[in-house]
Amino acid sequence: MSKLIDRLLDLLATREFDESELAEMAGVSRNTVGNHIDTLEAAGFVESVPHAPRYRVDTESAAFRRAVELDVAVRDALE
Repeated sequence: MSKLIDRLLDLLATREFDESELAEMAGVSRNTVGNHIDTLEAAGFVESVPHAPRYRVDTESAAFRRAVELDVAVRDALE
């Protein structure tokens, strides 16, 4: 799941993707994405695109904003 979240943090809010595209970007199998996409949506990392089997990053969710803050803090600490 960490590979998926890491890749989601790098996506633009307007970028739509399907499960196969996210799997390719994260370097995991489509089955892995399929096993976790509902959890990612429930946690607020992604939202469904209406009328399509596609998703986009939910940058307005508290969980996503906290993940971005943590990502920035870790990167700053490593510099």
